[in-house]
Amino acid sequence: MQQSLSKRDTSIATALQLLVKEHYAISLILVLATGLYLFQLGENSLWLDEFNSIHDAQQLPAGLEPTRPLYFILLRFWMIFGSSVEWLRGLSAVFALGNLLLLYGLGRRVANKAVGSIAALLLACSPLFINHVQEVRMYSLGNFLSILGSLFLLDALQQPTKVNIGKWAVSRILTTLTIPLGILLLAPDTLIVGWKFRRRFSILGKFVIAFVLIGLCLLPSSLSMVTSAGPSFVSGWTAELPKPGLAAVVSKLTSFTVFWPLASLPSNLFVKLLYYSYTLIAAAAVFVALLKLKTKRAQAIVQIAAWALLPAAIMLLFSHTLSPIWNSRYLLFLSPYFLILMAVGFTQVQQQSPKIAVLVVLIYLLAVGGGLNQYYAHWERDDWKAAIESVMAGEQPGDEIAVYAPMSAPTLAIDYYYRGPAPTTHTIGPLGGSLEKSTISEALSAIPDSSKRLWLVLRGFNGNPKANQLMKQAISEQFNVQSHSKFNGPVDVFLVTTKLENGTN
Repeated sequence: MQQSLSKRDTSIATALQLLVKEHYAISLILVLATGLYLFQLGENSLWLDEFNSIHDAQQLPAGLEPTRPLYFILLRFWMIFGSSVEWLRGLSAVFALGNLLLLYGLGRRVANKAVGSIAALLLACSPLFINHVQEVRMYSLGNFLSILGSLFLLDALQQPTKVNIGKWAVSRILTTLTIPLGILLLAPDTLIVGWKFRRRFSILGKFVIAFVLIGLCLLPSSLSMVTSAGPSFVSGWTAELPKPGLAAVVSKLTSFTVFWPLASLPSNLFVKLLYYSYTLIAAAAVFVALLKLKTKRAQAIVQIAAWALLPAAIMLLFSHTLSPIWNSRYLLFLSPYFLILMAVGFTQVQQQSPKIAVLVVLIYLLAVGGGLNQYYAHWERDDWKAAIESVMAGEQPGDEIAVYAPMSAPTLAIDYYYRGPAPTTHTIGPLGGSLEKSTISEALSAIPDSSKRLWLVLRGFNGNPKANQLMKQAISEQFNVQSHSKFNGPVDVFLVTTKLENGTN
């Protein structure tokens, strides 16, 4: 009996050794990614979009958002087991590791193990991707479902059974119900399927039925997007963005892999030259990969190029005709396909000129090292955690808290972080309030005269110094300002007392 168990243990150990040897590279990449994703996971404050995610999940099922409900349903279930920042962000980290496995599998399937490993490594170390892994948002899940759908379509192309076609259809539905722009993947899917089965009408008919079912399942969310969510999105903050030029288009390869956001590049000349050089290298790698489309064994690369380029072209056209949505977070679900193209290009360079490949690796390491340092060392989002901790550290018995909320973030931040005794007695300022001084003054005047100390917590107008100055003037005219603290975001905390009519308090 003991001998039998010993043989079984030996066989299991051998199988594990073979498994690790076969997938040695991706195993190391997963270990590296786990460290990067968990490092400082709960150190930085939740920010506006994360608060909105938590709020939307808490409102289920009554507040179910029809355009992207899947992530919030999963988050609501996830929140049953914990509410810490680390736990809430952990849901994205789980799917992020799944992203790496799927991307490795996709790259290996369309090219080889080296391409899959390089693409997975580029994604694992991407500061942009890590940023979205370390937040309570749907982008990591959207990427996971995007790659999964592409893998399922490859299965359906090889074996067009009802089961394989059904798995592809369901995954594309779930992708769109996570990130609405995921519906754009159906455009390359249509071309790929149509070309593959252009002479096999019986199989093509199965896919037509699947496309119809996808359309019916997505009809409610599509109607909501067209009638309400879409127009408000188009006229929202993206409307203020510049239309993307050639530099903005090409630099997305750099944003996908080594540095985010590019707008915050240090002014150092060497640093700028480094990232500009890397951008040219990344673009050249994609160009080299596209040259392979002329070869006889390029069918799989054609499919990857279609998934990368066609939705990107649609988004670029939309950005120039309706509203600029050429934003890294909205393009993130296309990044896996661009990374595979880059990996194909890098492997071609390595085969043709090992010395140039070494130089490319050195430039990449310098670029991604600088990008990771920038990401971990410089938090660029609202620091509500530090702001509210400052209130709790300085409050006295009888203090009250007022929140100026032209957006929902201050109120939601108080609900999540504040653990003191002071009541939040006043929430002032309508959602979507203007930047006019009169509007701010009118909102502040809603606070009744009181002899109590008041902590006024608000989010300033980022990138608008004039509006911030008007806000401070309105506060100083309405109150006696005892102290004023600024936090990243910008988030402002004023300790004030009311100016009474018969004198100054």
